[in-house]
Amino acid sequence: MKKVLFATTALVFSAGFAAAEVSISGNAVFGLGYSEDGLANGLSSELDPLKVDDMYTVYETYLTISGTTESDNGLSFGFETTIAAYNTDGGLEDDGSSVFVSGAFGKLSFGSVAEADEVATFSDIGGLAGLGVDNVAEALTGDSVEGLGAGEDNASHNVNYTYSAGAFTGSVSGRIGDEDDSYALGLKYNFGNAYVGLGYADHDLKTVAFAGNVTTLYAGGTFGAANVKAMYSMGGDGLDGVDAWGLYADYTMGATTLNFEYADSDTVTDAAYGIGASYDLGGGAALVGGIASVDNNTRAEMGMSFDF
Repeated sequence: MKKVLFATTALVFSAGFAAAEVSISGNAVFGLGYSEDGLANGLSSELDPLKVDDMYTVYETYLTISGTTESDNGLSFGFETTIAAYNTDGGLEDDGSSVFVSGAFGKLSFGSVAEADEVATFSDIGGLAGLGVDNVAEALTGDSVEGLGAGEDNASHNVNYTYSAGAFTGSVSGRIGDEDDSYALGLKYNFGNAYVGLGYADHDLKTVAFAGNVTTLYAGGTFGAANVKAMYSMGGDGLDGVDAWGLYADYTMGATTLNFEYADSDTVTDAAYGIGASYDLGGGAALVGGIASVDNNTRAEMGMSFDF
């Protein structure tokens, strides 16, 4: 993503901070969507579904402000906050804020942090608000266990520690500060252009009477013009017999990228699948679109996206 320098400030402290940088970057999407059941944005985690006509508009902007500074002893300190605006009411929302300290020991983050069991990312079809195929595959990972009654807010973590050494990355995260206990572990190993990963999460959410653990396997890589991702989650104690999995692939030909995704989970009645395409216009802009079936409901999007 292209970043625009917002401010650079020299700081002088007795502890010896060298310099600080603050930058602004962002992205936006706009276009049209279609949902057979009249639920705007399908399974998008950003918006509560709103009852609308089959056709609806999509408009979302994300502005990320980040800042870093480094001490004389080599420690890095920083923050990141994202301000989002959706087409539901036009208001601004905090889409996630975090602070961190990092060094040879790794990186320790507080705030809106990644859940460690989502050690490898998964993609969606659509390119705008998203059609929700990936949500079916990720139904048991991260803070997405609301499909099982856990509630997104109850499962989200606020502390993450990550350490990387060569091709290996390890991470642990947790929810600290209230009666809902949740923690996760993640391991990822890169070899060449491919990777494998293992995630584990354990939840004891007392406010919603939900408990269970989930183990997730990841694999994927880039092979020439093709990129593939796969994941499989299996429930353990409290979630025995509950599984979810997904397969994503895309192929790039010049400025055009075609993608396909299939996902299934015991949390939905019918499997989800979809196809999409994007055309790179240069300068961070693209024409994007896709069509999918999610739990036997047809959804589609088409429009523009751009980064700045």
